[in-house]
Amino acid sequence: MPLNEDMKVNFSTTLFALIRENLSIKMRAAEEMDMADSELRETIKKLWPLQAKKQLNRLVPPGEVLGARQLTVGKIYAGLLMYESWKQTRFGKLAGNALSENPSQSPDPSDSPVV
Repeated sequence: MPLNEDMKVNFSTTLFALIRENLSIKMRAAEEMDMADSELRETIKKLWPLQAKKQLNRLVPPGEVLGARQLTVGKIYAGLLMYESWKQTRFGKLAGNALSENPSQSPDPSDSPVV
């Protein structure tokens, strides 16, 4: 789901994505989702030709909106998952302890575990 200029998602896009995921409407493996998206766009055009003209890009965002240079909810969530995973490692715990004690001081080498 793409983010707009205000860093918010569109309600219709979010609702349609949740319904599509839960009902498995044109869902496939990650590498085949672009093809599934285009098939879904064609299906919507056939079923609702008048509404598709106004709402199609909102319901199923085109590929250029979800491209590498565009910020999406999935990319933010992936970054948060990586951060949480890093915090669980030894290095994240060392950095977290040092920052929580006193952010202006560097960590004391005697506090780190011996390898």
